[in-house]
Amino acid sequence: MALFKKVACFTDIHYGLKSNSSTHLRDCEEFVDWFIEEAKKAGCETCIFLGDWSHNRNSLNLFTLDSSLRCLEKLGAAFEQFFWFPGNHDLFYKDKRDIHSSAFGRHIPGVTVVESVTTIDDVTLVPWLVGDEWKTISQVKSKYMFGHFELPLFYMNAMVQMQITVNYKQVISNIKTMFLVGTFINVNNETKLSISAMRFHITLLMPAMMLAV
Repeated sequence: MALFKKVACFTDIHYGLKSNSSTHLRDCEEFVDWFIEEAKKAGCETCIFLGDWSHNRNSLNLFTLDSSLRCLEKLGAAFEQFFWFPGNHDLFYKDKRDIHSSAFGRHIPGVTVVESVTTIDDVTLVPWLVGDEWKTISQVKSKYMFGHFELPLFYMNAMVQMQITVNYKQVISNIKTMFLVGTFINVNNETKLSISAMRFHITLLMPAMMLAV
């Protein structure tokens, strides 16, 4: 059984970026409106947001909150299913998910907040992993995995290179297709080889995509 017939995904909208800039908030809302329109044209009944809804983990501006709530209500109403989970920028603590900016989504109709690694039918949804949670991923046997991950040897948005702390080939060997988020820059042949050695299909989501199964 499949969780979805056709899913629309997006990620890293970062509400509150640029010091809670009204221009950025307007851009976010215009993007959400465009995304919903395109997803409906494509026949997507399900939506998955893969983390980093908010930008600043230490504070939340009320003007930003107003825009954020409005867009979340639009997404909850637009799809039969809308899954929403925290990325690293959504967490108050860096090493646990006890407090996160996605929690208020529990009270918005149509929004399902995913607060831990969750498998539904043939799909596994993975919020930002903390502690030793990565060790549990090797036990997952899903057709698809959607998550907010780091990749070893890739440069991320602050041009910080991710270190090799996990043998990804072993950890996710049971997954057929994995959908990742973030800005990853391929810098050399070693990086390319580290990806090809994983032996499964990886899709980077920037900033949105539609998938049919």
